[in-house]
Amino acid sequence: MITDDSYEMINEMSNTRMSMNVQAFMDYDVNLWGNQIELQTRDLEKGEKYFYIDSGFVSALLSFGVVFYSFLMFMYGVIMYKAWKYKNYFIYIVMLVFSFANIMNNFMVNIVICPFVALFLADFRTQSRIF
Repeated sequence: MITDDSYEMINEMSNTRMSMNVQAFMDYDVNLWGNQIELQTRDLEKGEKYFYIDSGFVSALLSFGVVFYSFLMFMYGVIMYKAWKYKNYFIYIVMLVFSFANIMNNFMVNIVICPFVALFLADFRTQSRIF
């Protein structure tokens, strides 16, 4: 269980990212089809308001909704399962690293930064591999 002291320590270490995720859940409901989220990425030094959801998991759930989030988690699971089953450990490790990185970064559905979602339809049974 996370105590108030440990929460504050983690929040400070993460540059208040954790509190913005909590704030996102307070401001927006989790629903089937998602929400239009108002992100504010202005200059903090000028005293302007700042709000950004850094977690890819939280952002996907609140922005796109339960339906898309469930499908996204299913896709990630299928990719990792197929990579493990067909002994493509490189893809498995890359997907694992990207999954952990998305806890504190928001690029889970960004096809430019994380093109691995395209692997959902890939045939992992072939023997020709790049790595």
